Amino acid sequence: MQLASLPQALLADLVLAGVAFELQETPLRWLSAAAEPPPSVPSARPEPIPAPEIPPAAAPSYQVWHTGVAGGVVVVVYAAAPLADLEVALLTQMLRAVGLQQAPLAYVGLAGLPAKSNLAQAKAEIIAAAQAFTPTHSLLLGQTALGVMLEKTQGVEGWQAAPAALGLPGRVGVTFPLDLLLHKPLFKGLAWQHLQAWVTA
Repeated sequence: MQLASLPQALLADLVLAGVAFELQETPLRWLSAAAEPPPSVPSARPEPIPAPEIPPAAAPSYQVWHTGVAGGVVVVVYAAAPLADLEVALLTQMLRAVGLQQAPLAYVGLAGLPAKSNLAQAKAEIIAAAQAFTPTHSLLLGQTALGVMLEKTQGVEGWQAAPAALGLPGRVGVTFPLDLLLHKPLFKGLAWQHLQAWVTA
């Protein structure tokens, strides 16, 4: 079919309809062409928002440990583990000096420093562990342990509160930590005064 043989009216209709074809003798296939599908429209439904992850509860910054024999003296210390041999030897001498060498000995230790918001909980755990040993005497060693039991910073020498304020069972005494007494023997004289006040109170 020649382009020139097309009626002028049909040719005008094809041009107006936007039909494309080559200007040669090529069959017009637009009549049999399949209609293209309409473009897909994305869904207007919003994507679900993932639930926020809840972090696990932080582990306590401290741990209370205990060991020993019930019915005698319980020693409250700020230490990560049972005492070193030199510290045990010094403590044995101190107890012998005040006549408690035959008393069964137990330890309640605090490993790690509690946050301010956890002081009351740490104190309650220490008291419960000490009471489990049913001691006749409780000896608290050091400013850190004393501060936890009072829930405030307090030096050993400046402590003037009644023993009941600490909540420990039995007759309660407070003195310096053993590592300080080993490295600075000058404090042993003051510690001796603390021990005498402890057993005679």
